[in-house]
Amino acid sequence: MARRKSKKLTVMLPAWVVVIIVIASIAFYFFYLKDHIGSDTDKNGNNGNFSAATPAGFENLPEGGNGNNGNFSAATPAGFENLPEGGNGNLNIYFLDVGQGDCMIIKFPDNKTMIIDSGNVSSSNKQKIKQFTDLLNITVFDYLLLTHADADHVGNFDYVFENYEVKKVFRPNVLSTHANAANLNEGINVGFSKAQGGTEATSKIYCDFLLGLQNEEGCEDVVFNKDSDFGGTYTEGGRDYEYTFDFLTPVAEITDIKYKNANDYSPIVSLTYNGTVILLTGDAESVMENEFLNGYKNNYPDCDLIKIGHHGAETSSKQEFLSAVKPEYAVIQCGVTTSYKHPRQLILDRLQAMQTSVYRTDTNGDIAVSVSYADDYKFSSDKIYCVKSDMTENYIGGDTVYNNSHS
Repeated sequence: MARRKSKKLTVMLPAWVVVIIVIASIAFYFFYLKDHIGSDTDKNGNNGNFSAATPAGFENLPEGGNGNNGNFSAATPAGFENLPEGGNGNLNIYFLDVGQGDCMIIKFPDNKTMIIDSGNVSSSNKQKIKQFTDLLNITVFDYLLLTHADADHVGNFDYVFENYEVKKVFRPNVLSTHANAANLNEGINVGFSKAQGGTEATSKIYCDFLLGLQNEEGCEDVVFNKDSDFGGTYTEGGRDYEYTFDFLTPVAEITDIKYKNANDYSPIVSLTYNGTVILLTGDAESVMENEFLNGYKNNYPDCDLIKIGHHGAETSSKQEFLSAVKPEYAVIQCGVTTSYKHPRQLILDRLQAMQTSVYRTDTNGDIAVSVSYADDYKFSSDKIYCVKSDMTENYIGGDTVYNNSHS
Protein backbone atom coordinates (compact mmCIF):
# COMPACT_ATOMS: atom_id res chain seq x y z
CA MET A 1 0.00 0.00 0.00
CA ALA A 2 1.45 3.39 -0.98
CA ARG A 3 2.63 5.65 1.82
CA ARG A 4 0.74 8.88 2.04
CA LYS A 5 2.78 12.11 1.73
CA SER A 6 2.83 14.14 4.92
CA LYS A 7 1.66 17.71 4.68
CA LYS A 8 4.30 20.53 5.03
CA LEU A 9 3.69 23.16 7.62
CA THR A 10 4.01 26.62 6.12
CA VAL A 11 4.49 29.61 8.35
CA MET A 12 3.78 32.99 6.78
CA LEU A 13 5.62 35.98 8.36
CA PRO A 14 4.21 39.44 8.06
CA ALA A 15 5.97 41.57 5.44
CA TRP A 16 7.13 44.15 7.97
CA VAL A 17 9.00 41.45 9.93
CA VAL A 18 10.86 40.33 6.77
CA VAL A 19 11.94 43.90 6.06
CA ILE A 20 13.34 44.30 9.58
CA ILE A 21 15.33 41.05 9.32
CA VAL A 22 16.90 42.07 5.98
CA ILE A 23 17.92 45.50 7.30
CA ALA A 24 19.40 43.99 10.44
CA SER A 25 21.42 41.45 8.42
CA ILE A 26 22.89 44.13 6.17
CA ALA A 27 23.83 46.31 9.13
CA PHE A 28 25.46 43.36 10.92
CA TYR A 29 27.64 42.65 7.87
CA PHE A 30 28.85 46.21 7.30
CA PHE A 31 29.50 47.04 10.91
CA TYR A 32 31.05 43.81 12.07
CA LEU A 33 31.60 40.87 9.70
CA LYS A 34 33.44 42.53 6.83
CA ASP A 35 36.08 43.98 9.17
CA HIS A 36 36.71 40.75 11.05
CA ILE A 37 36.39 37.70 8.85
CA GLY A 38 36.73 36.00 5.62
CA SER A 39 36.99 38.46 2.74
CA ASP A 40 40.08 38.36 0.52
CA THR A 41 41.17 41.81 1.64
CA ASP A 42 40.20 43.88 4.61
CA LYS A 43 39.78 47.66 4.61
CA ASN A 44 43.55 48.13 5.02
CA GLY A 45 44.38 45.92 2.06
CA ASN A 46 45.36 42.91 4.20
CA ASN A 47 44.07 39.38 3.75
CA GLY A 48 43.19 38.81 7.38
CA ASN A 49 46.00 36.33 7.98
CA PHE A 50 48.93 38.68 8.67
CA SER A 51 49.88 42.28 9.24
CA ALA A 52 51.02 44.31 6.21
CA ALA A 53 52.86 46.84 8.37
CA THR A 54 56.34 47.81 7.07
CA PRO A 55 58.95 45.45 8.60
CA ALA A 56 61.52 46.99 10.91
CA GLY A 57 64.51 48.26 8.92
CA PHE A 58 62.50 48.59 5.69
CA GLU A 59 61.05 52.03 6.42
CA ASN A 60 63.22 53.75 3.75
CA LEU A 61 63.14 50.97 1.15
CA PRO A 62 61.79 52.31 -2.18
CA GLU A 63 58.61 50.65 -3.40
CA GLY A 64 59.24 48.00 -6.05
CA GLY A 65 58.39 48.97 -9.61
CA ASN A 66 58.34 52.55 -10.85
CA GLY A 67 61.97 52.15 -11.92
CA ASN A 68 63.24 50.78 -8.58
CA ASN A 69 64.65 47.31 -8.09
CA GLY A 70 64.41 47.39 -4.30
CA ASN A 71 68.17 47.23 -3.77
CA PHE A 72 69.05 50.90 -3.34
CA SER A 73 67.56 54.34 -3.14
CA ALA A 74 67.21 56.56 -6.19
CA ALA A 75 66.66 59.53 -3.90
CA THR A 76 68.61 62.71 -4.61
CA PRO A 77 72.17 62.22 -3.27
CA ALA A 78 73.27 64.37 -0.36
CA GLY A 79 74.82 67.58 -1.65
CA PHE A 80 72.70 67.55 -4.81
CA GLU A 81 69.55 69.00 -3.25
CA ASN A 82 70.05 72.39 -4.95
CA LEU A 83 71.37 71.00 -8.22
CA PRO A 84 69.25 72.33 -11.11
CA GLU A 85 67.49 69.63 -13.09
CA GLY A 86 69.36 68.67 -16.25
CA GLY A 87 67.82 69.44 -19.62
CA ASN A 88 65.36 72.22 -20.37
CA GLY A 89 68.20 74.67 -20.86
CA ASN A 90 70.63 73.17 -18.33
CA LEU A 91 73.72 71.18 -19.23
CA ASN A 92 74.42 68.71 -16.38
CA ILE A 93 77.42 66.40 -16.18
CA TYR A 94 77.48 63.73 -13.48
CA PHE A 95 80.87 62.24 -12.55
CA LEU A 96 79.89 58.99 -10.85
CA ASP A 97 81.95 57.58 -8.01
CA VAL A 98 82.71 54.13 -9.42
CA GLY A 99 85.98 53.59 -7.60
CA GLN A 100 89.08 53.20 -9.75
CA GLY A 101 87.47 53.94 -13.09
CA ASP A 102 85.52 56.44 -15.14
CA CYS A 103 81.78 56.83 -15.64
CA MET A 104 79.93 60.00 -16.60
CA ILE A 105 76.31 60.70 -17.46
CA ILE A 106 75.37 63.87 -19.32
CA LYS A 107 71.99 65.49 -19.74
CA PHE A 108 72.19 68.07 -22.50
CA PRO A 109 70.16 71.32 -22.60
CA ASP A 110 67.82 69.84 -25.24
CA ASN A 111 67.13 66.81 -22.98
CA LYS A 112 69.30 64.39 -24.93
CA THR A 113 71.42 62.03 -22.85
CA MET A 114 74.86 60.46 -22.95
CA ILE A 115 76.94 57.97 -20.99
CA ILE A 116 80.73 58.04 -21.17
CA ASP A 117 82.49 54.89 -19.95
CA SER A 118 81.00 52.66 -17.28
CA GLY A 119 83.60 51.79 -14.65
CA ASN A 120 85.00 48.40 -13.64
CA VAL A 121 82.57 45.50 -13.81
CA SER A 122 80.78 45.15 -10.48
CA SER A 123 77.25 44.95 -9.14
CA SER A 124 77.80 48.15 -7.13
CA ASN A 125 78.78 50.08 -10.25
CA LYS A 126 75.76 48.74 -12.12
CA GLN A 127 73.62 49.92 -9.21
CA LYS A 128 75.33 53.31 -9.34
CA ILE A 129 74.41 53.67 -13.01
CA LYS A 130 70.85 52.63 -12.27
CA GLN A 131 70.62 55.00 -9.32
CA PHE A 132 71.40 57.97 -11.54
CA THR A 133 69.34 56.88 -14.52
CA ASP A 134 66.37 56.44 -12.18
CA LEU A 135 67.08 59.83 -10.64
CA LEU A 136 67.23 61.44 -14.08
CA ASN A 137 64.38 59.39 -15.58
CA ILE A 138 66.67 58.02 -18.29
CA THR A 139 65.55 54.97 -20.25
CA VAL A 140 67.28 55.91 -23.52
CA PHE A 141 70.84 57.06 -24.16
CA ASP A 142 71.04 59.14 -27.29
CA TYR A 143 74.83 58.80 -27.22
CA LEU A 144 77.31 56.35 -25.71
CA LEU A 145 81.06 56.95 -25.72
CA LEU A 146 83.66 54.32 -24.88
CA THR A 147 86.97 56.17 -24.64
CA HIS A 148 89.18 53.05 -24.81
CA ALA A 149 89.07 49.32 -24.16
CA ASP A 150 90.43 49.09 -20.60
CA ALA A 151 88.23 47.21 -18.12
CA ASP A 152 87.78 50.17 -15.75
CA HIS A 153 86.04 52.05 -18.57
CA VAL A 154 84.19 49.37 -20.54
CA GLY A 155 83.22 47.19 -17.57
CA ASN A 156 79.42 47.63 -17.36
CA PHE A 157 78.39 48.45 -20.90
CA ASP A 158 76.89 45.00 -21.33
CA TYR A 159 74.47 46.01 -18.56
CA VAL A 160 73.74 49.31 -20.33
CA PHE A 161 72.93 47.58 -23.62
CA GLU A 162 70.68 45.09 -21.84
CA ASN A 163 68.69 47.69 -19.88
CA TYR A 164 68.59 50.86 -21.99
CA GLU A 165 68.01 51.79 -25.58
CA VAL A 166 71.19 53.18 -27.13
CA LYS A 167 70.83 55.24 -30.29
CA LYS A 168 74.42 56.08 -31.22
CA VAL A 169 77.79 54.71 -30.12
CA PHE A 170 81.19 56.38 -30.41
CA ARG A 171 84.06 53.92 -29.97
CA PRO A 172 87.82 53.60 -30.49
CA ASN A 173 89.49 51.89 -33.44
CA VAL A 174 90.54 48.90 -31.32
CA LEU A 175 90.64 45.28 -32.49
CA SER A 176 89.30 42.48 -30.28
CA THR A 177 91.31 39.25 -30.32
CA HIS A 178 89.20 37.38 -27.78
CA ALA A 179 87.91 33.97 -28.89
CA ASN A 180 84.32 35.27 -28.94
CA ALA A 181 85.32 37.83 -31.57
CA ALA A 182 84.57 35.09 -34.09
CA ASN A 183 80.89 35.93 -33.47
CA LEU A 184 81.32 39.55 -34.53
CA ASN A 185 80.04 40.68 -37.91
CA GLU A 186 82.27 42.26 -40.52
CA GLY A 187 82.59 45.96 -39.82
CA ILE A 188 82.19 45.63 -36.04
CA ASN A 189 85.62 44.25 -35.15
CA VAL A 190 87.90 46.88 -36.66
CA GLY A 191 91.34 48.17 -35.80
CA PHE A 192 94.96 47.15 -36.12
CA SER A 193 96.78 44.17 -34.72
CA LYS A 194 99.88 44.54 -32.62
CA ALA A 195 101.99 43.50 -35.59
CA GLN A 196 100.42 46.34 -37.57
CA GLY A 197 101.30 48.89 -34.92
CA GLY A 198 97.97 48.90 -33.08
CA THR A 199 96.80 47.64 -29.70
CA GLU A 200 94.84 44.41 -29.43
CA ALA A 201 92.14 44.07 -26.77
CA THR A 202 92.25 40.53 -25.43
CA SER A 203 89.57 40.85 -22.75
CA LYS A 204 86.17 39.19 -22.90
CA ILE A 205 84.54 42.32 -21.52
CA TYR A 206 85.58 44.47 -24.49
CA CYS A 207 84.38 41.74 -26.84
CA ASP A 208 81.08 41.71 -24.91
CA PHE A 209 80.82 45.46 -25.54
CA LEU A 210 81.19 44.87 -29.29
CA LEU A 211 78.61 42.08 -29.18
CA GLY A 212 76.22 44.37 -27.30
CA LEU A 213 76.73 47.03 -29.95
CA GLN A 214 76.16 44.49 -32.70
CA ASN A 215 72.89 43.34 -31.13
CA GLU A 216 71.54 46.85 -30.43
CA GLU A 217 68.88 47.21 -33.08
CA GLY A 218 68.91 50.52 -34.94
CA CYS A 219 72.02 51.81 -33.18
CA GLU A 220 74.36 54.02 -35.22
CA ASP A 221 78.01 52.94 -34.93
CA VAL A 222 80.82 55.53 -35.17
CA VAL A 223 84.56 54.91 -34.80
CA PHE A 224 85.56 58.33 -33.54
CA ASN A 225 88.13 60.82 -34.71
CA LYS A 226 88.33 64.64 -34.99
CA ASP A 227 85.36 64.66 -37.40
CA SER A 228 82.88 62.92 -35.06
CA ASP A 229 81.50 66.13 -33.51
CA PHE A 230 77.85 66.72 -32.72
CA GLY A 231 75.77 69.40 -31.03
CA GLY A 232 72.31 70.69 -30.31
CA THR A 233 70.25 73.77 -29.56
CA TYR A 234 67.99 74.93 -26.76
CA THR A 235 65.64 77.80 -27.57
CA GLU A 236 64.37 80.18 -24.92
CA GLY A 237 62.75 83.59 -25.34
CA GLY A 238 63.35 83.56 -29.09
CA ARG A 239 67.09 83.00 -28.61
CA ASP A 240 69.03 79.86 -29.54
CA TYR A 241 71.61 78.47 -27.09
CA GLU A 242 73.93 75.99 -28.79
CA TYR A 243 76.13 73.32 -27.29
CA THR A 244 78.90 71.43 -29.08
CA PHE A 245 80.62 68.14 -28.32
CA ASP A 246 83.89 68.40 -30.27
CA PHE A 247 86.31 65.51 -30.71
CA LEU A 248 89.66 67.34 -30.83
CA THR A 249 91.63 64.10 -31.15
CA PRO A 250 92.50 61.65 -32.67
CA VAL A 251 93.47 63.88 -35.60
CA ALA A 252 94.19 61.01 -38.05
CA GLU A 253 91.70 59.57 -40.49
CA ILE A 254 89.74 56.69 -38.98
CA THR A 255 91.46 54.08 -41.12
CA ASP A 256 94.87 55.29 -39.89
CA ILE A 257 94.23 55.48 -36.13
CA LYS A 258 96.60 53.22 -34.21
CA TYR A 259 98.54 53.53 -30.99
CA LYS A 260 100.82 51.16 -29.10
CA ASN A 261 99.36 52.21 -25.73
CA ALA A 262 95.68 51.41 -25.12
CA ASN A 263 95.18 54.62 -23.10
CA ASP A 264 96.19 56.81 -26.02
CA TYR A 265 93.07 55.87 -27.98
CA SER A 266 91.18 58.08 -25.48
CA PRO A 267 89.90 61.18 -27.25
CA ILE A 268 90.31 64.70 -25.93
CA VAL A 269 86.85 66.25 -26.16
CA SER A 270 85.67 69.82 -25.72
CA LEU A 271 82.10 70.26 -24.46
CA THR A 272 81.02 73.89 -24.83
CA TYR A 273 77.79 75.59 -23.76
CA ASN A 274 76.97 79.23 -23.19
CA GLY A 275 80.63 80.25 -22.98
CA THR A 276 81.65 77.43 -20.61
CA VAL A 277 84.30 75.00 -21.88
CA ILE A 278 84.74 71.55 -20.31
CA LEU A 279 87.51 69.18 -21.43
CA LEU A 280 87.08 65.42 -21.13
CA THR A 281 90.19 63.30 -21.56
CA GLY A 282 89.51 59.65 -20.73
CA ASP A 283 92.90 58.07 -19.99
CA ALA A 284 94.76 60.14 -22.60
CA GLU A 285 98.48 60.18 -21.88
CA SER A 286 101.38 62.25 -23.22
CA VAL A 287 101.13 60.88 -26.78
CA MET A 288 97.54 62.10 -27.16
CA GLU A 289 98.27 65.34 -25.29
CA ASN A 290 101.12 66.04 -27.74
CA GLU A 291 98.83 65.23 -30.65
CA PHE A 292 96.42 67.84 -29.30
CA LEU A 293 99.19 70.44 -28.78
CA ASN A 294 100.64 69.90 -32.25
CA GLY A 295 97.26 69.80 -33.94
CA TYR A 296 95.92 73.06 -32.57
CA LYS A 297 99.07 75.16 -32.07
CA ASN A 298 98.35 78.32 -30.06
CA ASN A 299 94.62 77.92 -30.67
CA TYR A 300 93.93 75.98 -27.50
CA PRO A 301 90.62 76.36 -25.70
CA ASP A 302 90.91 77.89 -22.23
CA CYS A 303 88.81 75.48 -20.24
CA ASP A 304 86.74 76.21 -17.19
CA LEU A 305 86.88 72.58 -16.03
CA ILE A 306 88.92 69.56 -17.04
CA LYS A 307 88.41 65.89 -16.28
CA ILE A 308 92.01 64.94 -15.50
CA GLY A 309 93.41 62.12 -17.63
CA HIS A 310 94.12 58.61 -16.37
CA HIS A 311 92.87 59.17 -12.82
CA GLY A 312 95.70 61.59 -12.05
CA ALA A 313 98.59 59.34 -13.13
CA GLU A 314 102.01 60.85 -13.85
CA THR A 315 101.80 59.64 -17.45
CA SER A 316 99.07 62.24 -18.12
CA SER A 317 98.54 65.95 -17.42
CA LYS A 318 101.94 67.11 -18.59
CA GLN A 319 102.79 70.68 -17.63
CA GLU A 320 102.80 71.85 -21.25
CA PHE A 321 99.29 70.48 -21.76
CA LEU A 322 97.90 71.97 -18.54
CA SER A 323 99.52 75.33 -19.28
CA ALA A 324 97.93 75.35 -22.73
CA VAL A 325 94.34 74.75 -21.57
CA LYS A 326 94.54 76.67 -18.25
CA PRO A 327 91.84 74.86 -16.25
CA GLU A 328 90.19 76.74 -13.39
CA TYR A 329 88.63 73.56 -11.97
CA ALA A 330 89.52 69.89 -12.25
CA VAL A 331 87.70 66.64 -11.56
CA ILE A 332 89.66 63.44 -10.91
CA GLN A 333 87.86 60.09 -11.00
CA CYS A 334 89.83 57.62 -8.89
CA GLY A 335 89.47 54.97 -6.19
CA VAL A 336 90.31 55.18 -2.52
CA THR A 337 93.87 54.08 -1.61
CA THR A 338 94.33 51.71 -4.56
CA SER A 339 97.61 50.06 -5.52
CA TYR A 340 97.87 52.59 -8.37
CA LYS A 341 98.35 55.39 -5.78
CA HIS A 342 96.21 57.79 -7.82
CA PRO A 343 96.12 60.71 -8.06
CA ARG A 344 99.86 61.30 -7.95
CA GLN A 345 101.33 64.10 -5.90
CA LEU A 346 103.21 65.50 -8.90
CA ILE A 347 99.94 66.13 -10.77
CA LEU A 348 98.22 67.66 -7.75
CA ASP A 349 101.22 69.96 -7.18
CA ARG A 350 100.98 71.15 -10.78
CA LEU A 351 97.29 71.90 -10.40
CA GLN A 352 97.76 73.64 -7.08
CA ALA A 353 100.55 75.81 -8.50
CA MET A 354 98.13 76.86 -11.27
CA GLN A 355 95.48 77.64 -8.61
CA THR A 356 93.20 75.02 -10.14
CA SER A 357 90.51 73.87 -7.71
CA VAL A 358 90.47 70.08 -7.52
CA TYR A 359 87.47 67.79 -6.92
CA ARG A 360 87.92 64.03 -6.53
CA THR A 361 85.46 61.16 -6.47
CA ASP A 362 87.52 59.32 -3.84
CA THR A 363 87.19 62.24 -1.41
CA ASN A 364 84.07 64.07 -2.63
CA GLY A 365 81.98 61.13 -3.87
CA ASP A 366 79.65 61.73 -6.81
CA ILE A 367 80.23 65.10 -8.45
CA ALA A 368 77.91 67.11 -10.69
CA VAL A 369 78.45 70.20 -12.82
CA SER A 370 75.57 72.36 -14.07
CA VAL A 371 75.67 75.08 -16.73
CA SER A 372 72.53 77.08 -17.53
CA TYR A 373 71.55 79.13 -20.56
CA ALA A 374 70.99 81.96 -18.06
CA ASP A 375 74.55 81.88 -16.64
CA ASP A 376 75.70 84.80 -18.80
CA TYR A 377 79.07 83.20 -19.63
CA LYS A 378 80.13 82.86 -16.02
CA PHE A 379 81.32 79.61 -14.48
CA SER A 380 82.18 79.35 -10.81
CA SER A 381 82.40 76.88 -7.94
CA ASP A 382 78.70 77.29 -7.15
CA LYS A 383 78.03 75.37 -10.37
CA ILE A 384 79.78 72.30 -8.92
CA TYR A 385 77.95 69.97 -6.54
CA CYS A 386 79.34 66.99 -4.63
CA VAL A 387 78.23 64.49 -2.02
CA LYS A 388 81.07 65.41 0.35
CA SER A 389 82.15 69.04 0.44
CA ASP A 390 85.36 68.62 2.46
CA MET A 391 88.29 69.64 0.23
CA THR A 392 91.10 69.42 2.80
CA GLU A 393 92.65 66.24 1.37
CA ASN A 394 92.20 67.00 -2.31
CA TYR A 395 95.81 68.09 -2.87
CA ILE A 396 97.29 65.09 -1.03
CA GLY A 397 98.40 62.43 -3.50
CA GLY A 398 97.68 58.75 -3.28
CA ASP A 399 101.41 58.06 -3.40
CA THR A 400 101.95 60.48 -0.51
CA VAL A 401 99.31 58.72 1.57
CA TYR A 402 100.89 55.36 0.73
CA ASN A 403 104.43 56.49 1.55
CA ASN A 404 103.35 58.04 4.85
CA SER A 405 101.54 54.86 5.88
CA HIS A 406 104.57 52.69 5.06
CA SER A 407 107.30 54.87 6.51
